[in-house]
Amino acid sequence: MLADPGHPIYATVDERLNELVAPLQGRQAVYVDRLADVPYRLHFFELSIRGQTSVGTPTTLQAELPVVREEIGGGSVSRFSSVAADMLIDLACHPKPPERLAALEAEKAADFLKTTLQMERRKAFQEERWRYADVCRAYLERSFDARTRAAQDRVFSLKAREAESPEVALARQRAEQGRVDLKRTRTERISGLDRLVIARPGPMRHIASAFILPSSMEGIEELTDEPDPETRRRVELAAEDVVIAYGTARGWETEGVGHLNIGFDIRSLRPTDAQTG
Repeated sequence: MLADPGHPIYATVDERLNELVAPLQGRQAVYVDRLADVPYRLHFFELSIRGQTSVGTPTTLQAELPVVREEIGGGSVSRFSSVAADMLIDLACHPKPPERLAALEAEKAADFLKTTLQMERRKAFQEERWRYADVCRAYLERSFDARTRAAQDRVFSLKAREAESPEVALARQRAEQGRVDLKRTRTERISGLDRLVIARPGPMRHIASAFILPSSMEGIEELTDEPDPETRRRVELAAEDVVIAYGTARGWETEGVGHLNIGFDIRSLRPTDAQTG
């Protein structure tokens, strides 16, 4: 099942996971990279870009989990680079990690992130928000122009009738007040668009770091030995069979679609609801 961030299950799982990993914040673990020649570190951060709604309410425009790779032993900013967050999936946990590690200093990695990725994200969102505000402004101006003409026509019509029917004076006064209110609303709505173009760097938080050792170091070569392609394929197929059997047992229409190359290996559809279809 896929659940988007607005789903109650997503919120519940997210809250529970944050509770479980809270004690680990700011710490570091040791992994092994069979393709590396020298040690390095991965620093995980929480980065955000903040903005405002048209009424001035603070809002998060984007939040992501960027990763900074630090080449150990470098002496300049060039030792930092941005990498994909999922690269940790391909790394193995160290079988016997050192009991003590060098003191973790993530401040320089954070500075690198602030001056590169965060600034790029802010600039991109600033340009996007300007375009969005221009579209909204054009729409609002056309909309209010039409509503203003309609309000003016109603006032003129009531004034013409008022000469012969004094009882419409109250309706004419209300129409004139409505025109004044419409003008004020137009000013407020259009001026509120200036808040939409705001995009500024949000808070940045260091989540954790990983200390990566090359597999060439003594005692960890066997950890990174991968099975041959045929064995790995048999393992993958066996795992798919387990998932398909589970889905079928639940009464879902489950089938393997890995051969179709559509981005996933198994499609599982629950039975159609008898009432809604």
